[in-house]
Amino acid sequence: MPRQHRFASLPVTRLVALVVASLPSALVPLAAHATDSDAVATADAQPEGRTPIGLATVTVSGQRLQGTYAGGQVGRAARVGLLGDLTLRDVPFNITSYTAEFLENQQARTLADAVQSDASVRLTSPAGGITDEFSIRGFPVASPDIAFNGVYGATPYLRTPIEALDRVDVLKGPNALLNGVAPSGAVGGSINVVPKRASNEPLTRITETYLSDSQFKTHLDIGRRFGESKEFGIRFNGAYSDGDTAVDHQARRLSLGSLGLDYRGTRLRASLDVTRQIDTTQAPGRWVLFSTKDIPAPPSAKTNLLPDGYANLRDSFALAQVEYDLSDDVTAFAGFGSNDSQFDQLVGDPDSTDARGNYKAAYYYRKGSRSNRASNLGLQARLRTGSVEHALSASINTLVWKHWLSASFGPSVSSNLYDVVSPPLPASGVAVALPRGSATLTGTAIADRLTFAGGRFIAILGLRHQQIDSRAFSAATGLQTTHYDKSAVTPALGLVYKPATNLSVYGNYIEGLGLGDTAPAAAANHDEQFSPARSKQIEAGVKWELGGWTTTASVFQITRPASGTNPATKLFSVDGEQRNRGLELNAFGEPAGGVRVLGGAAFTDGVLTRTADGINDGKTAPGVPKLQVNAGAEWDVPGAQGLTVSGRLIHTARQYIDSGETQSIPHWTRVDAGLRYRTTLNGYPVVLRGNVENLFDRNYWAGQWTGGYVYQGAPRTVALSVSFDL
Repeated sequence: MPRQHRFASLPVTRLVALVVASLPSALVPLAAHATDSDAVATADAQPEGRTPIGLATVTVSGQRLQGTYAGGQVGRAARVGLLGDLTLRDVPFNITSYTAEFLENQQARTLADAVQSDASVRLTSPAGGITDEFSIRGFPVASPDIAFNGVYGATPYLRTPIEALDRVDVLKGPNALLNGVAPSGAVGGSINVVPKRASNEPLTRITETYLSDSQFKTHLDIGRRFGESKEFGIRFNGAYSDGDTAVDHQARRLSLGSLGLDYRGTRLRASLDVTRQIDTTQAPGRWVLFSTKDIPAPPSAKTNLLPDGYANLRDSFALAQVEYDLSDDVTAFAGFGSNDSQFDQLVGDPDSTDARGNYKAAYYYRKGSRSNRASNLGLQARLRTGSVEHALSASINTLVWKHWLSASFGPSVSSNLYDVVSPPLPASGVAVALPRGSATLTGTAIADRLTFAGGRFIAILGLRHQQIDSRAFSAATGLQTTHYDKSAVTPALGLVYKPATNLSVYGNYIEGLGLGDTAPAAAANHDEQFSPARSKQIEAGVKWELGGWTTTASVFQITRPASGTNPATKLFSVDGEQRNRGLELNAFGEPAGGVRVLGGAAFTDGVLTRTADGINDGKTAPGVPKLQVNAGAEWDVPGAQGLTVSGRLIHTARQYIDSGETQSIPHWTRVDAGLRYRTTLNGYPVVLRGNVENLFDRNYWAGQWTGGYVYQGAPRTVALSVSFDL
């Protein structure tokens, strides 16, 4: 791939023309949901004359539940799937909602940057790679499992853009009732992204960013509302970036255009979001597979093991939502959504790496695409039986996805982690991508949220019937190889008790259901697809608000069928069960004036049980560290108005990368630092930000991906930006 050109910035008019021209011509509609009866929509989002009716007070057209916790980093509400937007203290689940202000101050560039302050979450794909993959509570969450405004199937296949996001919600634990079956079968939790909406106050914001080594970015954010009651809104986000990253030989170029339209009437609310992104990476980061018990020390974090690779990603996705109040207590909603992703890549994965860092590597061309089509239809109603208030929800949703992929492999060469030899290119590319998989996921769900005893008790009861029709196809011929059509009913039960206005105690039993695992590329039976897997969770916790300080604590147990690759036979199989038990502690807020904190700790005991012949019973599950700690703080410097100093520590304990406890990567700790200065220039607000990730330039193996792969941590990276509100 030719070297990417670098530049300092783009004229605003050129940027607007570029991103508007890139928007997709086909716009498709996705479903709306309701908000919390205990929350109040902000005046900025509430049209005159509209009286909130509790559950049917919606967020589709830009309404936001009131406020954030002290410090502004965490929102008081989050999307809880079928139940809609609810205040966090009134739901029997562990959820954190990261605000737009937090994302901006972190200078988040990807979704991975947005959630890396959560101790229960770890990235399982390399920084500078082609995809965002996560682990929540020790279980994988793939990039297709990211929900957009509560709906799966409307985000890109490999990487979700962050420039147009208002909020990122992280829900821990299985959640089949709430969200349905995730496209790739996420178990440990879900991540939901919420798009920006225009507020009543006009917004024109320009942000110029420099990222080491020589990457520059221009981001334009414009919001306006129109009409007598400001019922029509438009929010546009456009971004263009280009240049070298902090990794050797690596460069990235991004073109993004996102348009959010909304209408908020007395009875009718509707919204439409359309986004187009073109994301090109030269020499993307990849994973490494080891064949030895003794894992060698990581090379310099700047080292690129495949310097001639590239990845071209093109995504068009759209989401439309509409709801109508049939009466003061009944709301109907419907919607449709789509995503079309195409990718063209030259990649590889170092394999059979020994204790001295010697490995084999080969490039392969990959060409493919993925299409998603989603629909949703339902009713929400509020009623009372005696002293009990009911918030009923019923929905029917469908997600159909299809995946095409073909590859062309080149010759393998010997190389070394500390003296890289780039493999030769394959002799030919890929002409046509063949069918590789498809699935139709159809769910019917009903839930009741009961409030009684004067609001001191809240209970959630629900069932979801899920049908999974899945097909797999041969990589060589494109012909169908496996097919299953199975269904299951997954229940959920949750209870919240509020002994005081600032204290909630909760518990839940909830199940998850997902597509079965697929054997990874390095397995002898690669691409083999296994039957759907059911997971189960029991959880209890407390949420306590004390002044400007909020703390949460939870204990949980999740069980799920386990899978892995036999190091001797290279066969991937579903072998036994994985049981993760854990304790999570979180704290956020502003405990003292000008001091803000955000962080926590996750203690997780992941164990394999019921394995074949008991061989691995009691062994630690791969990719599950015993301890993960995130500690972040900000301090407004006294006597220097507008100046803020920030810091963050991220620690991950040792983790095994195989199911037999023979291979492990050591613990690692990373320190980040930042400065922020707010001022005015000729009457216009200006914010200067500077952040350094991996301040001490630590080299480390960062985490484990399916099949025993690990990846390098990112090198020291400097981000500088200036934002103007015009």
